[in-house]
Amino acid sequence: MFHKTLLFLMLLLTAFFCFTQQDAIYFAAGTEGLDPFIAIFKNGRFVPIVVDTLNSQSKYKIFEKQLAEALRKFPVKKSVTSLGESGRLHELVVLEYNPKADVYTPILKLQNPPNELTLATNTPVKLIFLPSKEETLSLKELNMLKEKAQEIWRKERIQLEKWERPKAQLTLLNPKIFGIEELPDIVTVVFPVLFSRYESVDDRGSFFFLFDRKTDKILRAHFGHPEWSAASPDSVINIEPHMFFRIADFATPYLLADFEWGWESNGLAIINMTTGDIEALTTY
Repeated sequence: MFHKTLLFLMLLLTAFFCFTQQDAIYFAAGTEGLDPFIAIFKNGRFVPIVVDTLNSQSKYKIFEKQLAEALRKFPVKKSVTSLGESGRLHELVVLEYNPKADVYTPILKLQNPPNELTLATNTPVKLIFLPSKEETLSLKELNMLKEKAQEIWRKERIQLEKWERPKAQLTLLNPKIFGIEELPDIVTVVFPVLFSRYESVDDRGSFFFLFDRKTDKILRAHFGHPEWSAASPDSVINIEPHMFFRIADFATPYLLADFEWGWESNGLAIINMTTGDIEALTTY
């Protein structure tokens, strides 16, 4: 009887351990290849990859360990399922690791690139594509966002050295506004902008907003530009939405977006659509 009880407890512990291991899902994304996210999805939310920080005196050393841990979850020659921004599912095979990866080349080379931005997981899990549709804002809502954009512009412009500071006038062009049925009140808003700098017109900047129409609350707001010497690396960020999705039976909708700090520092972000929090980032 004792042996049977002990065996039963061991089986329960084994099952619990296996469940815990499967509960941690690793993500990677890209077009021609994949870059891993430095976070895992566990118990319904994204959390940082936990690594041993002993003898790691810098954030970069910790990041290296986190990256190594993520790469181990996408072994060479193993197939992974991914969800493309078109809504199609892809079966991808990791061909090799790219030791010379940089901002332009992914870390994980693929045997069969999907030719569209795709989100992959290291273990079979249902990723649910959420179709987006164009939305409109009222004049009051648009004016609120435009005022916020001008406020951010004044702040970021004055942070620059005088020789690289653009002229004060900023032109906000027609915004691109998208939403999903699951969250009818929350929309992404991207304003392309024009301003004058170095005696020429610059059209490479934009403003991103995640906006709750029901509460008139701005959940996230950023000015972004590919060449901007920001005082803080977290202030000037270009965000370009690509795909909305959910994970298995969890209710939270997420946004997969380009995330660019400027000066060849960019990657991909997973943004919580209900809170505006950036929950996961890729490596660059």
